[in-house]
Amino acid sequence: MARQGTGAVLDSLHPDTGWHDGTLTVRSPFRTTVPHAPAVVMIPTVTGDLTPGLDPMFQHDTMLCYPVPRAPSGRRAVQGGHPAADVLGATRHSLLLSLGRPLTTTELAELHHLDPSTVSYHLTRLHRAGLLTRTRHGHRVYYRRTPQAEQLLSATGSGGSSAARRR
Repeated sequence: MARQGTGAVLDSLHPDTGWHDGTLTVRSPFRTTVPHAPAVVMIPTVTGDLTPGLDPMFQHDTMLCYPVPRAPSGRRAVQGGHPAADVLGATRHSLLLSLGRPLTTTELAELHHLDPSTVSYHLTRLHRAGLLTRTRHGHRVYYRRTPQAEQLLSATGSGGSSAARRR
Protein backbone atom coordinates (compact mmCIF):
# COMPACT_ATOMS: atom_id res chain seq x y z
CA MET A 1 0.00 0.00 0.00
CA ALA A 2 2.85 2.38 0.83
CA ARG A 3 4.56 1.73 -2.49
CA GLN A 4 1.64 1.66 -4.91
CA GLY A 5 -1.31 3.18 -3.06
CA THR A 6 -4.65 1.99 -1.79
CA GLY A 7 -6.14 1.62 -5.25
CA ALA A 8 -3.45 -0.87 -6.33
CA VAL A 9 -4.07 -2.97 -3.23
CA LEU A 10 -7.83 -3.00 -3.71
CA ASP A 11 -7.43 -3.82 -7.42
CA SER A 12 -5.17 -6.76 -6.58
CA LEU A 13 -7.34 -8.37 -3.88
CA HIS A 14 -9.67 -10.29 -6.14
CA PRO A 15 -10.83 -10.21 -9.78
CA ASP A 16 -14.20 -8.94 -8.54
CA THR A 17 -12.81 -5.89 -6.71
CA GLY A 18 -11.69 -2.61 -8.17
CA TRP A 19 -10.83 0.94 -7.29
CA HIS A 20 -11.89 3.59 -9.78
CA ASP A 21 -12.19 7.34 -9.22
CA GLY A 22 -12.09 6.96 -5.43
CA THR A 23 -14.82 4.31 -5.36
CA LEU A 24 -14.45 0.71 -4.24
CA THR A 25 -16.48 -1.62 -6.45
CA VAL A 26 -17.26 -5.23 -5.66
CA ARG A 27 -19.00 -7.37 -8.27
CA SER A 28 -21.69 -9.26 -6.43
CA PRO A 29 -25.21 -10.56 -7.05
CA PHE A 30 -26.32 -8.06 -4.39
CA ARG A 31 -26.66 -4.37 -5.20
CA THR A 32 -26.10 -1.83 -2.47
CA THR A 33 -24.64 1.60 -2.00
CA VAL A 34 -22.90 2.75 1.14
CA PRO A 35 -23.78 6.43 1.65
CA HIS A 36 -20.63 7.26 3.61
CA ALA A 37 -17.95 4.78 4.56
CA PRO A 38 -15.10 6.48 6.41
CA ALA A 39 -13.32 3.14 6.71
CA VAL A 40 -13.34 -0.31 5.21
CA VAL A 41 -12.29 -3.14 7.49
CA MET A 42 -10.38 -5.61 5.34
CA ILE A 43 -10.45 -9.19 6.59
CA PRO A 44 -8.20 -11.79 4.92
CA THR A 45 -9.55 -15.34 4.88
CA VAL A 46 -8.06 -18.66 3.82
CA THR A 47 -11.38 -20.50 3.94
CA GLY A 48 -13.86 -18.15 2.33
CA ASP A 49 -14.48 -16.23 -0.84
CA LEU A 50 -14.89 -12.53 -1.51
CA THR A 51 -17.63 -11.25 0.77
CA PRO A 52 -18.64 -7.63 1.29
CA GLY A 53 -20.40 -6.96 4.56
CA LEU A 54 -22.56 -4.02 5.51
CA ASP A 55 -24.18 -3.04 8.74
CA PRO A 56 -27.82 -2.36 7.74
CA MET A 57 -27.95 0.56 10.16
CA PHE A 58 -24.59 1.96 8.92
CA GLN A 59 -23.33 2.33 12.48
CA HIS A 60 -20.18 0.28 11.92
CA ASP A 61 -17.47 0.21 9.28
CA THR A 62 -17.98 -1.55 5.97
CA MET A 63 -16.27 -4.96 5.93
CA LEU A 64 -14.63 -6.78 3.05
CA CYS A 65 -13.53 -10.40 3.49
CA TYR A 66 -11.12 -11.40 0.75
CA PRO A 67 -9.41 -14.72 0.00
CA VAL A 68 -5.67 -14.90 0.55
CA PRO A 69 -3.99 -16.24 -2.62
CA ARG A 70 -2.35 -19.60 -2.07
CA ALA A 71 0.49 -21.16 -3.99
CA PRO A 72 0.41 -24.96 -4.59
CA SER A 73 2.91 -25.50 -1.76
CA GLY A 74 0.59 -23.80 0.69
CA ARG A 75 2.73 -20.67 0.87
CA ARG A 76 1.22 -17.31 0.02
CA ALA A 77 1.52 -16.49 -3.67
CA VAL A 78 3.32 -13.29 -4.65
CA GLN A 79 1.54 -11.73 -7.58
CA GLY A 80 3.69 -10.17 -10.27
CA GLY A 81 6.93 -11.25 -8.62
CA HIS A 82 10.23 -11.34 -10.49
CA PRO A 83 13.07 -13.81 -9.98
CA ALA A 84 15.33 -10.95 -8.84
CA ALA A 85 12.79 -9.97 -6.18
CA ASP A 86 12.67 -13.57 -4.97
CA VAL A 87 16.43 -13.50 -4.43
CA LEU A 88 16.94 -9.91 -3.32
CA GLY A 89 13.68 -9.39 -1.48
CA ALA A 90 10.94 -6.98 -2.50
CA THR A 91 12.46 -3.92 -0.81
CA ARG A 92 15.94 -4.31 -2.28
CA HIS A 93 14.51 -5.13 -5.69
CA SER A 94 12.32 -2.01 -5.58
CA LEU A 95 15.25 0.17 -4.48
CA LEU A 96 17.41 -1.25 -7.26
CA LEU A 97 14.72 -0.48 -9.84
CA SER A 98 14.62 3.14 -8.65
CA LEU A 99 18.35 3.64 -9.11
CA GLY A 100 18.43 4.10 -12.88
CA ARG A 101 19.65 7.61 -12.01
CA PRO A 102 21.73 8.64 -8.99
CA LEU A 103 19.70 9.16 -5.81
CA THR A 104 20.55 9.72 -2.16
CA THR A 105 19.37 7.66 0.78
CA THR A 106 16.98 10.47 1.76
CA GLU A 107 15.50 10.68 -1.74
CA LEU A 108 14.99 6.90 -1.84
CA ALA A 109 13.43 6.92 1.64
CA GLU A 110 10.90 9.56 0.54
CA LEU A 111 10.20 7.81 -2.75
CA HIS A 112 9.58 4.43 -1.10
CA HIS A 113 8.00 5.71 2.14
CA LEU A 114 10.70 4.01 4.22
CA ASP A 115 12.83 5.13 7.14
CA PRO A 116 16.24 6.40 5.95
CA SER A 117 18.02 3.91 8.24
CA THR A 118 16.13 1.04 6.56
CA VAL A 119 17.10 2.31 3.12
CA SER A 120 20.72 2.72 4.23
CA TYR A 121 20.79 -0.86 5.50
CA HIS A 122 19.53 -2.24 2.18
CA LEU A 123 21.80 0.02 0.10
CA THR A 124 24.83 -1.19 2.07
CA ARG A 125 23.92 -4.82 1.29
CA LEU A 126 23.37 -4.06 -2.40
CA HIS A 127 26.68 -2.15 -2.56
CA ARG A 128 28.56 -5.04 -0.93
CA ALA A 129 27.03 -7.39 -3.51
CA GLY A 130 28.45 -5.22 -6.31
CA LEU A 131 25.05 -4.06 -7.53
CA LEU A 132 25.46 -0.35 -6.63
CA THR A 133 28.12 2.34 -6.88
CA ARG A 134 28.46 5.18 -4.39
CA THR A 135 29.57 8.68 -5.36
CA ARG A 136 30.09 11.44 -2.81
CA HIS A 137 29.27 15.06 -3.69
CA GLY A 138 29.93 17.22 -0.63
CA HIS A 139 27.89 15.81 2.23
CA ARG A 140 25.65 13.75 -0.04
CA VAL A 141 26.23 10.19 -1.20
CA TYR A 142 24.54 9.18 -4.44
CA TYR A 143 23.79 5.56 -5.33
CA ARG A 144 23.37 4.12 -8.80
CA ARG A 145 23.07 0.64 -10.32
CA THR A 146 26.18 -1.07 -11.66
CA PRO A 147 26.32 -2.85 -15.03
CA GLN A 148 25.92 -6.12 -13.08
CA ALA A 149 22.65 -4.84 -11.60
CA GLU A 150 21.44 -3.73 -15.05
CA GLN A 151 22.24 -7.20 -16.36
CA LEU A 152 20.43 -8.87 -13.45
CA LEU A 153 17.32 -6.75 -13.94
CA SER A 154 17.20 -7.22 -17.70
CA ALA A 155 17.88 -10.97 -17.46
CA THR A 156 14.97 -11.47 -15.06
CA GLY A 157 12.47 -9.35 -16.94
CA SER A 158 12.35 -6.66 -14.26
CA GLY A 159 12.60 -3.98 -16.88
CA GLY A 160 15.79 -2.16 -15.89
CA SER A 161 15.76 1.58 -16.45
CA SER A 162 12.32 1.85 -18.04
CA ALA A 163 10.68 0.13 -15.06
CA ALA A 164 12.42 2.54 -12.71
CA ARG A 165 10.92 5.50 -14.61
CA ARG A 166 7.40 4.02 -14.35
CA ARG A 167 7.53 3.71 -10.54
